[in-house]
Amino acid sequence: RAVLGEREADVELTMLLDNGTDLHSFQPAVKDIMKVSGCDLLIYVGGESDEWIEDALKSAQNKNMKTINLMEDEKEYDEHVWTSLRNASTVCDAIAETLTEMDPENKDIYRSNEEAYQKKLANLGLFAAVAIIFGYVESLIPFFAGIPGMKLGLANLAVLFILEKYTWKEAA
Repeated sequence: RAVLGEREADVELTMLLDNGTDLHSFQPAVKDIMKVSGCDLLIYVGGESDEWIEDALKSAQNKNMKTINLMEDEKEYDEHVWTSLRNASTVCDAIAETLTEMDPENKDIYRSNEEAYQKKLANLGLFAAVAIIFGYVESLIPFFAGIPGMKLGLANLAVLFILEKYTWKEAA
């Protein structure tokens, strides 16, 4: 959505999994396989949980479909690729590149949106690092201050700052 930006209104964007659905136990219905079969761009996690997609792609109606497998370039085999800001950056680039190939007329929009989102990801990474550092520093304070159990909540303040800077949806 972030890379599409204003172009989101011009596409039919479909999530096969509802929010909160466990990827590991998802069983596609026939309607899901039909959606995959006819789409122009399919972005999927890959790995064991998405083995059914390979079969769906073999029998896809749209032979010109573009696909992005989020685990394709993974050095470590982990289906939870979305938990890494570094992976999010790589995926964001892959989506922008693929959209640009598919719709070169709007490449400037996609690249501009990608650049803006990459900046948000970088800032979010910095804020997360600050929260981790604050947590570490806070763990040292009781030792140096000689007050057992003393906590200032520095890491919590950093997390609250992140949530203030970004909406919950962006921070998650």
